[in-house]
Amino acid sequence: MPEPTPEEARQALRAVLFPGFRRDIVSLGMVSDDVQVARGVVRVHLRPGSDKPEVVDELRRRVVGVLGRLPGVTRVEVHVARAEAGRGRDPAAERAALPGVRHVLAVASTKGGGGNWRTSIVDLLKLLDLDSSLEARKDLAAELGVHAGADGTAEQNIALSKAVWAKLAENGGQVPASLRN
Repeated sequence: MPEPTPEEARQALRAVLFPGFRRDIVSLGMVSDDVQVARGVVRVHLRPGSDKPEVVDELRRRVVGVLGRLPGVTRVEVHVARAEAGRGRDPAAERAALPGVRHVLAVASTKGGGGNWRTSIVDLLKLLDLDSSLEARKDLAAELGVHAGADGTAEQNIALSKAVWAKLAENGGQVPASLRN
């Protein structure tokens, strides 16, 4: 029975999801480019960026399970780099660059208390530890082409908040429709 090619083995690894995530270890850049197949033995080098035994053991188990089912495979060797070696190259990073975008923001509410970052541009900027002063909002309005109401008014702030969410969505951000309208 013929053994798989290195590319077929690598392709099979797309079925291995990183524990706790919905993305596979290949698309996350954790599988090195030098997958080897020789005399029924598949050798894979992983760079998961974690030394947690439960993560490493689960990855190893999943990789062995997927590759061990391929025709012609008699043994699977999984080599895992230590966390300080870093995670592998992320292939998505090269296509993640957006023309004209200096920063990509992930928004999560971790601060307690008041504020509504979903609709208030001031609260959103504060949540992100960005300058929320009137001057900073004027600059942001000019950059985004927002010309609603006088500077600092509720009308301008609401329009600015909507413009920020719309710009995030326009540049590939996953923004619920309720925040864009």
